[in-house]
Amino acid sequence: MAWCIWLSLCMLFNTKLVGDVVGSQVLLGWVIYLWIIQQSLRPKDVAWPILIIVFMIGMLPIQLLIDAEENFRLLEDGIKIIFLIFGVMALRQVPQSVLKELTVVLPVMVSLIVGYTYVVSAWDYYDTLLHRFGVPSFGSPNSLGYVLSFSLIMIHYNFGRFHSISLKIFLLFVGLVCLAALIGTQSRGGLITYLVGLVIFISRKRNSTILLYVCIVGLLPLIAGLLADNSTEQLARFNAEVDYENADAGSGRIEIWTSLIYEMIHHPISLVVGFGPGSIYLNRDGHIVNSAHSSIITVLYWYGLFGIFAFFSLFYKMTQSLSGANLEAQPWSYLRRSFIWMLGVGAIFDSYLLAAQLLWFAVVIIAIIFVRDKKNYALIRAPSEF
Repeated sequence: MAWCIWLSLCMLFNTKLVGDVVGSQVLLGWVIYLWIIQQSLRPKDVAWPILIIVFMIGMLPIQLLIDAEENFRLLEDGIKIIFLIFGVMALRQVPQSVLKELTVVLPVMVSLIVGYTYVVSAWDYYDTLLHRFGVPSFGSPNSLGYVLSFSLIMIHYNFGRFHSISLKIFLLFVGLVCLAALIGTQSRGGLITYLVGLVIFISRKRNSTILLYVCIVGLLPLIAGLLADNSTEQLARFNAEVDYENADAGSGRIEIWTSLIYEMIHHPISLVVGFGPGSIYLNRDGHIVNSAHSSIITVLYWYGLFGIFAFFSLFYKMTQSLSGANLEAQPWSYLRRSFIWMLGVGAIFDSYLLAAQLLWFAVVIIAIIFVRDKKNYALIRAPSEF
Protein backbone atom coordinates (compact mmCIF):
# COMPACT_ATOMS: atom_id res chain seq x y z
CA MET A 1 0.00 0.00 0.00
CA ALA A 2 2.84 2.42 0.83
CA TRP A 3 4.35 2.07 -2.65
CA CYS A 4 0.92 2.65 -4.20
CA ILE A 5 0.66 5.90 -2.21
CA TRP A 6 4.13 6.92 -3.37
CA LEU A 7 3.21 6.27 -7.00
CA SER A 8 -0.03 8.24 -6.65
CA LEU A 9 1.81 11.17 -5.10
CA CYS A 10 4.28 11.19 -8.00
CA MET A 11 1.35 11.72 -10.38
CA LEU A 12 -0.56 14.19 -8.22
CA PHE A 13 2.46 16.40 -7.46
CA ASN A 14 4.06 16.15 -10.90
CA THR A 15 4.27 19.93 -11.29
CA LYS A 16 7.18 22.36 -11.17
CA LEU A 17 8.32 23.49 -7.71
CA VAL A 18 11.49 25.53 -8.23
CA GLY A 19 12.98 26.15 -11.66
CA ASP A 20 12.86 22.90 -13.63
CA VAL A 21 12.49 20.69 -10.52
CA VAL A 22 9.15 18.88 -10.33
CA GLY A 23 7.52 17.27 -7.31
CA SER A 24 7.87 13.72 -8.67
CA GLN A 25 11.65 14.20 -8.86
CA VAL A 26 11.74 15.13 -5.17
CA LEU A 27 9.72 12.00 -4.30
CA LEU A 28 12.03 9.88 -6.43
CA GLY A 29 15.08 11.43 -4.78
CA TRP A 30 13.59 10.66 -1.37
CA VAL A 31 13.26 6.95 -2.26
CA ILE A 32 16.84 6.89 -3.55
CA TYR A 33 18.02 8.48 -0.30
CA LEU A 34 16.17 5.91 1.83
CA TRP A 35 17.57 3.09 -0.29
CA ILE A 36 21.15 4.35 0.09
CA ILE A 37 20.99 4.74 3.89
CA GLN A 38 19.30 1.37 4.40
CA GLN A 39 21.49 -0.72 2.11
CA SER A 40 24.99 -1.93 2.86
CA LEU A 41 26.26 -1.12 -0.58
CA ARG A 42 29.36 -2.87 -1.82
CA PRO A 43 31.64 -1.23 -4.39
CA LYS A 44 30.53 -3.63 -7.12
CA ASP A 45 26.88 -2.69 -6.49
CA VAL A 46 27.46 0.91 -7.56
CA ALA A 47 30.48 0.51 -9.85
CA TRP A 48 28.49 0.94 -13.07
CA PRO A 49 26.62 4.14 -12.08
CA ILE A 50 29.76 5.63 -10.52
CA LEU A 51 31.68 5.01 -13.78
CA ILE A 52 28.91 6.76 -15.72
CA ILE A 53 29.01 9.77 -13.39
CA VAL A 54 32.81 9.94 -13.62
CA PHE A 55 32.53 9.76 -17.41
CA MET A 56 29.93 12.56 -17.46
CA ILE A 57 32.19 14.84 -15.41
CA GLY A 58 35.41 13.81 -17.13
CA MET A 59 34.09 14.57 -20.60
CA LEU A 60 33.05 18.13 -19.75
CA PRO A 61 36.49 19.73 -20.40
CA ILE A 62 36.67 18.10 -23.83
CA GLN A 63 33.09 19.08 -24.62
CA LEU A 64 33.82 22.68 -23.61
CA LEU A 65 36.83 22.74 -25.93
CA ILE A 66 34.62 21.70 -28.85
CA ASP A 67 32.40 24.74 -28.39
CA ALA A 68 33.18 27.06 -25.50
CA GLU A 69 29.95 28.99 -26.04
CA GLU A 70 27.68 26.06 -25.20
CA ASN A 71 25.36 26.61 -22.26
CA PHE A 72 25.42 23.28 -20.49
CA ARG A 73 22.50 22.34 -18.27
CA LEU A 74 24.61 19.90 -16.30
CA LEU A 75 22.60 20.27 -13.10
CA GLU A 76 19.19 20.00 -14.78
CA ASP A 77 19.86 17.36 -17.43
CA GLY A 78 22.79 15.55 -15.86
CA ILE A 79 20.84 14.90 -12.67
CA LYS A 80 18.10 13.19 -14.69
CA ILE A 81 20.52 10.48 -15.80
CA ILE A 82 21.77 9.99 -12.23
CA PHE A 83 18.21 9.81 -10.88
CA LEU A 84 17.23 7.35 -13.61
CA ILE A 85 20.12 5.01 -12.79
CA PHE A 86 19.86 5.10 -9.01
CA GLY A 87 16.05 5.12 -9.13
CA VAL A 88 16.03 1.87 -11.09
CA MET A 89 18.60 0.35 -8.72
CA ALA A 90 16.37 1.24 -5.77
CA LEU A 91 13.02 0.11 -7.15
CA ARG A 92 14.33 -3.13 -8.62
CA GLN A 93 14.79 -4.27 -5.01
CA VAL A 94 11.03 -4.06 -4.46
CA PRO A 95 9.30 -7.49 -4.33
CA GLN A 96 7.67 -8.65 -7.53
CA SER A 97 4.26 -8.80 -5.85
CA VAL A 98 4.43 -5.08 -5.03
CA LEU A 99 5.36 -4.13 -8.58
CA LYS A 100 2.41 -6.19 -9.81
CA GLU A 101 0.19 -4.08 -7.57
CA LEU A 102 1.61 -0.96 -9.18
CA THR A 103 0.53 -2.25 -12.61
CA VAL A 104 -3.04 -1.92 -11.31
CA VAL A 105 -2.67 1.37 -9.44
CA LEU A 106 -0.86 3.20 -12.26
CA PRO A 107 -3.53 2.87 -15.01
CA VAL A 108 -6.33 3.49 -12.51
CA MET A 109 -4.71 6.72 -11.27
CA VAL A 110 -3.95 7.80 -14.85
CA SER A 111 -7.59 7.26 -15.84
CA LEU A 112 -8.79 9.27 -12.82
CA ILE A 113 -6.47 12.17 -13.62
CA VAL A 114 -7.47 12.03 -17.29
CA GLY A 115 -11.18 12.03 -16.44
CA TYR A 116 -10.81 14.86 -13.94
CA THR A 117 -8.82 16.96 -16.42
CA TYR A 118 -11.39 16.42 -19.16
CA VAL A 119 -14.32 17.40 -16.94
CA VAL A 120 -13.05 20.38 -14.95
CA SER A 121 -9.70 21.52 -16.37
CA ALA A 122 -8.31 23.18 -19.48
CA TRP A 123 -6.98 20.30 -21.58
CA ASP A 124 -6.77 22.05 -24.97
CA TYR A 125 -3.60 23.97 -24.13
CA TYR A 126 -0.75 22.62 -26.18
CA ASP A 127 -1.26 22.59 -29.94
CA THR A 128 -2.29 25.71 -31.86
CA LEU A 129 -3.06 23.72 -35.01
CA LEU A 130 -4.97 20.75 -33.58
CA HIS A 131 -7.22 20.42 -30.56
CA ARG A 132 -5.23 17.72 -28.79
CA PHE A 133 -6.14 16.31 -25.40
CA GLY A 134 -3.44 16.73 -22.77
CA VAL A 135 -2.82 16.80 -19.04
CA PRO A 136 -0.46 19.63 -17.98
CA SER A 137 1.12 17.58 -15.19
CA PHE A 138 2.26 15.00 -17.76
CA GLY A 139 3.74 17.59 -20.10
CA SER A 140 2.75 17.42 -23.74
CA PRO A 141 -0.04 15.31 -25.29
CA ASN A 142 2.72 13.10 -26.71
CA SER A 143 4.04 12.43 -23.20
CA LEU A 144 0.52 11.62 -22.02
CA GLY A 145 0.07 9.29 -24.99
CA TYR A 146 3.27 7.52 -24.00
CA VAL A 147 2.02 6.94 -20.45
CA LEU A 148 -1.40 5.83 -21.72
CA SER A 149 0.15 3.27 -24.07
CA PHE A 150 1.91 1.52 -21.17
CA SER A 151 -1.20 1.84 -19.00
CA LEU A 152 -3.28 0.01 -21.60
CA ILE A 153 -0.81 -2.88 -21.77
CA MET A 154 -0.95 -3.10 -17.95
CA ILE A 155 -4.73 -3.33 -18.21
CA HIS A 156 -4.43 -6.15 -20.75
CA TYR A 157 -2.14 -7.99 -18.33
CA ASN A 158 -4.38 -7.52 -15.28
CA PHE A 159 -7.56 -8.34 -17.20
CA GLY A 160 -6.30 -11.89 -17.61
CA ARG A 161 -4.78 -11.97 -14.14
CA PHE A 162 -8.01 -11.42 -12.17
CA HIS A 163 -11.00 -13.76 -12.27
CA SER A 164 -13.57 -11.54 -10.57
CA ILE A 165 -16.23 -10.35 -13.02
CA SER A 166 -16.63 -7.04 -11.18
CA LEU A 167 -12.88 -6.38 -11.38
CA LYS A 168 -12.88 -7.21 -15.09
CA ILE A 169 -15.74 -4.76 -15.70
CA PHE A 170 -13.88 -2.11 -13.72
CA LEU A 171 -10.66 -2.69 -15.70
CA LEU A 172 -12.63 -2.59 -18.94
CA PHE A 173 -14.01 0.83 -17.99
CA VAL A 174 -10.50 2.06 -17.04
CA GLY A 175 -9.18 0.74 -20.34
CA LEU A 176 -11.86 2.51 -22.36
CA VAL A 177 -11.05 5.80 -20.61
CA CYS A 178 -7.34 5.36 -21.34
CA LEU A 179 -7.99 4.35 -24.95
CA ALA A 180 -10.26 7.35 -25.56
CA ALA A 181 -7.63 9.63 -24.02
CA LEU A 182 -4.87 8.08 -26.15
CA ILE A 183 -6.86 8.74 -29.31
CA GLY A 184 -7.64 12.25 -28.06
CA THR A 185 -3.95 13.05 -27.68
CA GLN A 186 -3.54 12.41 -31.43
CA SER A 187 -0.10 11.07 -30.58
CA ARG A 188 1.06 8.87 -33.44
CA GLY A 189 4.09 7.78 -31.44
CA GLY A 190 1.87 6.84 -28.49
CA LEU A 191 -0.48 4.84 -30.71
CA ILE A 192 2.39 3.02 -32.44
CA THR A 193 3.99 2.28 -29.06
CA TYR A 194 0.71 0.81 -27.82
CA LEU A 195 0.24 -1.36 -30.92
CA VAL A 196 3.83 -2.65 -30.70
CA GLY A 197 3.33 -3.54 -27.04
CA LEU A 198 0.00 -5.20 -27.87
CA VAL A 199 1.57 -7.32 -30.61
CA ILE A 200 4.32 -8.56 -28.28
CA PHE A 201 1.95 -9.18 -25.37
CA ILE A 202 -0.67 -11.19 -27.26
CA SER A 203 1.93 -13.13 -29.27
CA ARG A 204 2.05 -15.65 -26.41
CA LYS A 205 -1.51 -16.77 -27.19
CA ARG A 206 -2.73 -19.10 -29.87
CA ASN A 207 -4.40 -17.39 -32.80
CA SER A 208 -2.53 -14.23 -31.79
CA THR A 209 -2.68 -12.98 -35.40
CA ILE A 210 -6.48 -13.09 -35.33
CA LEU A 211 -6.51 -11.28 -31.99
CA LEU A 212 -4.22 -8.60 -33.40
CA TYR A 213 -6.48 -8.04 -36.41
CA VAL A 214 -9.49 -7.76 -34.12
CA CYS A 215 -7.69 -5.13 -31.99
CA ILE A 216 -6.57 -3.07 -35.00
CA VAL A 217 -9.97 -3.27 -36.72
CA GLY A 218 -11.58 -2.21 -33.46
CA LEU A 219 -9.35 0.85 -33.32
CA LEU A 220 -9.93 1.93 -36.91
CA PRO A 221 -13.50 3.27 -36.46
CA LEU A 222 -12.39 5.29 -33.43
CA ILE A 223 -9.41 6.75 -35.27
CA ALA A 224 -11.51 7.45 -38.37
CA GLY A 225 -14.06 9.25 -36.24
CA LEU A 226 -11.34 11.32 -34.66
CA LEU A 227 -9.88 12.37 -37.99
CA ALA A 228 -13.17 12.91 -39.82
CA ASP A 229 -13.73 16.44 -38.48
CA ASN A 230 -10.21 17.73 -38.91
CA SER A 231 -8.66 15.80 -41.80
CA THR A 232 -7.44 19.06 -43.35
CA GLU A 233 -5.71 20.03 -40.12
CA GLN A 234 -4.14 16.58 -39.88
CA LEU A 235 -2.77 16.92 -43.42
CA ALA A 236 -1.42 20.37 -42.58
CA ARG A 237 0.28 18.96 -39.49
CA PHE A 238 1.87 16.16 -41.49
CA ASN A 239 3.22 18.71 -43.95
CA ALA A 240 4.60 20.75 -41.04
CA GLU A 241 6.35 17.67 -39.69
CA VAL A 242 8.35 17.12 -42.89
CA ASP A 243 8.61 20.73 -44.06
CA TYR A 244 12.10 22.09 -43.43
CA GLU A 245 10.94 25.68 -43.57
CA ASN A 246 7.79 25.64 -41.40
CA ALA A 247 8.36 25.97 -37.66
CA ASP A 248 4.87 27.15 -36.75
CA ALA A 249 3.42 23.69 -36.15
CA GLY A 250 4.61 20.20 -35.42
CA SER A 251 7.87 19.13 -33.86
CA GLY A 252 9.81 18.97 -37.15
CA ARG A 253 11.69 15.87 -36.07
CA ILE A 254 13.31 15.28 -39.45
CA GLU A 255 14.76 18.78 -39.55
CA ILE A 256 15.94 18.59 -35.93
CA TRP A 257 17.60 15.20 -36.36
CA THR A 258 19.37 16.13 -39.58
CA SER A 259 20.53 19.46 -38.13
CA LEU A 260 22.00 17.82 -35.03
CA ILE A 261 23.72 15.04 -36.97
CA TYR A 262 25.06 17.58 -39.49
CA GLU A 263 26.53 19.59 -36.59
CA MET A 264 28.20 16.48 -35.15
CA ILE A 265 29.74 15.61 -38.51
CA HIS A 266 31.35 19.05 -38.59
CA HIS A 267 32.86 18.38 -35.14
CA PRO A 268 34.22 14.82 -35.55
CA ILE A 269 35.43 14.57 -31.96
CA SER A 270 31.83 15.14 -30.81
CA LEU A 271 30.92 11.83 -32.44
CA VAL A 272 33.04 10.20 -29.75
CA VAL A 273 32.40 12.31 -26.63
CA GLY A 274 29.37 14.41 -27.58
CA PHE A 275 28.62 18.07 -26.86
CA GLY A 276 27.57 17.62 -23.22
CA PRO A 277 24.25 17.45 -21.34
CA GLY A 278 21.68 20.08 -22.19
CA SER A 279 23.66 21.31 -25.20
CA ILE A 280 20.89 20.97 -27.79
CA TYR A 281 20.07 24.45 -29.03
CA LEU A 282 18.54 25.09 -32.45
CA ASN A 283 16.95 28.23 -33.82
CA ARG A 284 14.11 27.37 -36.20
CA ASP A 285 12.89 30.69 -37.60
CA GLY A 286 12.94 32.29 -34.17
CA HIS A 287 11.67 29.20 -32.36
CA ILE A 288 14.28 27.88 -29.92
CA VAL A 289 14.43 24.08 -29.82
CA ASN A 290 16.30 22.34 -26.98
CA SER A 291 14.92 18.85 -27.43
CA ALA A 292 15.87 16.30 -30.08
CA HIS A 293 12.49 14.54 -29.77
CA SER A 294 14.40 11.26 -29.66
CA SER A 295 16.20 9.68 -26.72
CA ILE A 296 18.66 8.02 -29.08
CA ILE A 297 19.60 11.28 -30.83
CA THR A 298 19.72 13.08 -27.47
CA VAL A 299 22.18 10.58 -25.97
CA LEU A 300 24.27 10.61 -29.15
CA TYR A 301 24.44 14.41 -29.16
CA TRP A 302 25.17 14.67 -25.44
CA TYR A 303 27.70 11.85 -25.06
CA GLY A 304 28.62 10.60 -28.53
CA LEU A 305 29.33 6.96 -29.29
CA PHE A 306 30.27 6.31 -25.65
CA GLY A 307 26.79 7.36 -24.61
CA ILE A 308 25.10 5.32 -27.33
CA PHE A 309 27.09 2.26 -26.24
CA ALA A 310 25.88 2.71 -22.64
CA PHE A 311 22.32 3.34 -23.85
CA PHE A 312 22.12 0.17 -25.91
CA SER A 313 23.88 -1.74 -23.12
CA LEU A 314 20.89 -0.86 -20.95
CA PHE A 315 18.53 -2.46 -23.47
CA TYR A 316 20.81 -5.49 -23.73
CA LYS A 317 20.74 -5.89 -19.94
CA MET A 318 16.96 -5.59 -19.96
CA THR A 319 16.74 -8.33 -22.57
CA GLN A 320 19.13 -10.51 -20.56
CA SER A 321 16.97 -10.04 -17.46
CA LEU A 322 14.28 -12.11 -19.22
CA SER A 323 16.62 -14.95 -20.20
CA GLY A 324 15.78 -16.94 -17.05
CA ALA A 325 12.09 -15.97 -16.89
CA ASN A 326 9.79 -18.53 -15.31
CA LEU A 327 7.59 -20.10 -17.99
CA GLU A 328 4.82 -20.56 -15.43
CA ALA A 329 4.59 -16.77 -15.18
CA GLN A 330 4.25 -16.20 -18.92
CA PRO A 331 1.90 -13.19 -18.81
CA TRP A 332 4.28 -11.36 -16.45
CA SER A 333 7.27 -12.24 -18.65
CA TYR A 334 5.47 -11.09 -21.79
CA LEU A 335 4.44 -7.88 -20.06
CA ARG A 336 8.09 -7.14 -19.34
CA ARG A 337 9.08 -8.09 -22.88
CA SER A 338 6.39 -5.75 -24.22
CA PHE A 339 7.82 -2.95 -22.07
CA ILE A 340 11.29 -3.44 -23.58
CA TRP A 341 9.94 -3.09 -27.12
CA MET A 342 7.79 -0.11 -26.14
CA LEU A 343 10.75 1.66 -24.52
CA GLY A 344 12.71 1.11 -27.73
CA VAL A 345 9.94 2.56 -29.90
CA GLY A 346 9.53 5.49 -27.52
CA ALA A 347 13.28 6.15 -27.62
CA ILE A 348 13.00 6.68 -31.37
CA PHE A 349 10.02 9.04 -31.38
CA ASP A 350 10.73 11.28 -28.40
CA SER A 351 12.90 11.92 -25.33
CA TYR A 352 10.50 10.32 -22.87
CA LEU A 353 13.20 8.52 -20.87
CA LEU A 354 14.85 11.84 -19.97
CA ALA A 355 11.72 13.98 -19.51
CA ALA A 356 11.59 15.58 -16.05
CA GLN A 357 7.86 14.91 -15.59
CA LEU A 358 8.17 11.26 -16.69
CA LEU A 359 11.35 10.33 -14.83
CA TRP A 360 9.38 8.52 -12.11
CA PHE A 361 7.45 6.65 -14.81
CA ALA A 362 10.59 5.51 -16.64
CA VAL A 363 12.07 4.29 -13.34
CA VAL A 364 8.96 2.24 -12.52
CA ILE A 365 8.80 0.66 -16.00
CA ILE A 366 12.49 -0.26 -16.09
CA ALA A 367 12.32 -1.56 -12.51
CA ILE A 368 9.47 -3.88 -13.54
CA ILE A 369 11.69 -5.23 -16.32
CA PHE A 370 14.66 -5.73 -13.97
CA VAL A 371 12.72 -6.95 -10.92
CA ARG A 372 14.33 -9.75 -8.96
CA ASP A 373 12.16 -12.70 -8.02
CA LYS A 374 12.79 -12.55 -4.27
CA LYS A 375 10.44 -12.05 -1.37
CA ASN A 376 11.88 -9.56 1.09
CA TYR A 377 14.11 -6.53 0.75
CA ALA A 378 15.06 -3.87 3.21
CA LEU A 379 13.74 -1.13 0.94
CA ILE A 380 10.17 -2.37 1.33
CA ARG A 381 10.20 -0.70 4.76
CA ALA A 382 11.13 2.70 3.37
CA PRO A 383 7.77 4.10 2.19
CA SER A 384 6.11 3.11 5.47
CA GLU A 385 7.73 6.25 6.89
CA PHE A 386 5.12 8.40 5.12
